[in-house]
Amino acid sequence: MTAKHTPTPWYIEMSGGEYTIKGSNGQTVLLIGDDRRLIPMPNDGELILRAVNAHEALVEALEAMLGINNPQGGEIGHIDYPEAVKLARAALAKAKD
Repeated sequence: MTAKHTPTPWYIEMSGGEYTIKGSNGQTVLLIGDDRRLIPMPNDGELILRAVNAHEALVEALEAMLGINNPQGGEIGHIDYPEAVKLARAALAKAKD
């Protein structure tokens, strides 16, 4: 069984040259040292990686659902529902994986 990540939403606290990302319960998620070294807390590194790795696929799926043809800010147009659903399912699987 996979351990549960720190509750969201997360927020940033700054102190000196260090940043600390904390969960809604105040628990530390990630330390960013003044040397820019990242130190994820147990159980949260996996969530961070899933979120980052799924980001582009989720954006692509949402654009497809909205019928946005040009990712650089194009017009809303025709929606290819079968393709949009396919992209959404793939993005969701990636985010949950």
